[in-house]
Amino acid sequence: MHRNSTNGERLTANGVVMDFNGLRALDDVSLSLGRHEIVGLIGPNGSGKTTLVNLFSGALTPTAGTVTIDAAEVTGLAPRKISRAGLVRTFQTVRLFGTLSVFENVQLGALGAGIRRSQATRKANELLDLFGIDHLRNVLGDSLSYGQKRIVEILRAIATDCNYLLLDEPAAGLNQDESDTLLGQLANIPEQFGCGLLIIDHDMDLIMRLCQRLHVLNQGKTIAEGTPEQIRVDPTVVTAYLGSQATAGEDESQDNTLTE
Repeated sequence: MHRNSTNGERLTANGVVMDFNGLRALDDVSLSLGRHEIVGLIGPNGSGKTTLVNLFSGALTPTAGTVTIDAAEVTGLAPRKISRAGLVRTFQTVRLFGTLSVFENVQLGALGAGIRRSQATRKANELLDLFGIDHLRNVLGDSLSYGQKRIVEILRAIATDCNYLLLDEPAAGLNQDESDTLLGQLANIPEQFGCGLLIIDHDMDLIMRLCQRLHVLNQGKTIAEGTPEQIRVDPTVVTAYLGSQATAGEDESQDNTLTE
C-alpha cells in the first residue's frame, strides 16, 4: 500500500483568487502538499479555509490562479475527475451510508474508485485490521458513535487509493480520548499509504501535535506559513487567531455560506 514519491508529486494551489458576487473570499493564496506530509490549514471562522478545499476538490473553480496535481493542471475540472487524479476529501458533516455495515462503507469507497471487487474486499479488510476496528465490521453506520463514524469515513477515503486526502474538521465533535485516538491514526497515513494530508481543524492541540507545517489564512489571505513552533509564537497569528479561541468550536458559517 505504500508508495514512493518524487519531487514532482505535489498538490498545489498557485495564486488562487475566489470572488463571490464582488466579495473576495481568497486573495492570491498559494499552498502545496507533498505525499508524505501532513499540513494544517488554520485561521478564524470565515477566513477561506473551506473555500480553498473546495477549489482543490473541484467543487469551485477559482476566479484566477491554478490548481495542479503532480504537475498536471486540474483547475476547474469536475470533482469526479479530480478524484480520479488522486485527490479525495471528507466534509465537516459525516456522510456515511447508515444502512450499510462498516465493512460495506469502506469497501464501497474502493469500488467507487473503480477498484475490482476482490481487491476492494481485500483492501477493506486490511484497513479495518490496520486501524483496529475489525470488531465493528458488521455494525451499521447509523449505530456507530460519532468518533467511530469519523474513522470509517476516513478509511472509506483511503480505500480509494488516493494520493492526497483533505480532511475538513475531522476532530469536530470528538472528546479528548477520541481526538487522541484520531491523532495517532492520522499520523501514520502518509508513511503507510504515501498519501498527503491537508487538515482543517479548530482543535489546536491536535493540529500542533500532528502537522509538520501550518498554513494560516485570515480574511482570505495567507498571513503565515511555518512549523507549529513558528506559528505558535507568530505575533500576526496570535493576534488574528490563536489569541482569541472563544469561537474555536463554532462552524465556519461564513465559509459554508460562500460555498453554497
